[in-house]
Amino acid sequence: MYAYKKGDVLYAKVDLLRMRDQAGLDGKKVATLREFREMHYEGEQSDFTTEIELRGVKYNEPWLKVKYSGIVGWVYGGAVSNDPEELMKNVFSEDLQKQILSHNKYFDKNVKESSDIKELMEHLTGYLVPKLHDEKEKYMLNWSSSHKSQYDVANLLWLQDYIKGLRLHHVAEGTNYDFFLNYGHFVPLAKMTPDTDDDAFLEFQKVLFPYGHIHSYFYGWFEQTWDYGGESLLGSGKHLEILTLMYKNLEESSLFGEYYLDTHQKLIEDICQKEWGEREVFRYNKEKRIAEVKEILKLEGLSRKDSEQLKAAMEAW
Repeated sequence: MYAYKKGDVLYAKVDLLRMRDQAGLDGKKVATLREFREMHYEGEQSDFTTEIELRGVKYNEPWLKVKYSGIVGWVYGGAVSNDPEELMKNVFSEDLQKQILSHNKYFDKNVKESSDIKELMEHLTGYLVPKLHDEKEKYMLNWSSSHKSQYDVANLLWLQDYIKGLRLHHVAEGTNYDFFLNYGHFVPLAKMTPDTDDDAFLEFQKVLFPYGHIHSYFYGWFEQTWDYGGESLLGSGKHLEILTLMYKNLEESSLFGEYYLDTHQKLIEDICQKEWGEREVFRYNKEKRIAEVKEILKLEGLSRKDSEQLKAAMEAW
């Protein structure tokens, strides 16, 4: 018998899963679920089991009463799960599954210093995420090739927070997914280290990515207003706030220097960008933008090259 509780979300482990009006193979089909479609457990199981082979594996499981898209019916227990470790077998290679399990197991085991957190982030962004992305793309390509509508997107949200240090998000108008660093997962690790440069870095990320403490395509100085873009918030004080905190942290520690400098370059580029097409790049008028840039020019961390770029941008406005 399963230990699911009423209301638990379950996912179809097989494609074209049949939901029936009663438990057992004799039940009439009332709905068909695509792979990974979610349903809610209604709290009832059959008092008998059925032996069925699914994808080469033999099961002898009871039937579960569930609700899907307003329809209540019965599905075979061996064909559903809410365990990401089991579900990811349909998406990732055996080798990558082992790497994910190993990563999750040792995520917080080897952190003793701030540099360990930095290395952990580098391992995720430089090694694990590219592998996840490649295999996820293969799965999505196979999915799209077998579905008529581009809006019938595979449901991978069960993977959303499963891999420690990462968050899976919808992208491309909800037609795909991407993996982003989840800085919130690193905060407890930073509290375990004796130094504070990792704490300062993570607090900086909270300012940089205020929506959920999760890395994004769009930084805190920019507000997304459509799927692929939005408006710079220059003139609101956000650029000044971020630069001030960045220079303070860099003065105290250079451990995360490359991250800060990469952000610094993107922020300066945002200030110096030009309007294009009919879409306004900046939300605030030039008076407010100029006032903020003048305050930024007072910061000691700016290089001569940066200062010249910012002055040129003000002249262009």
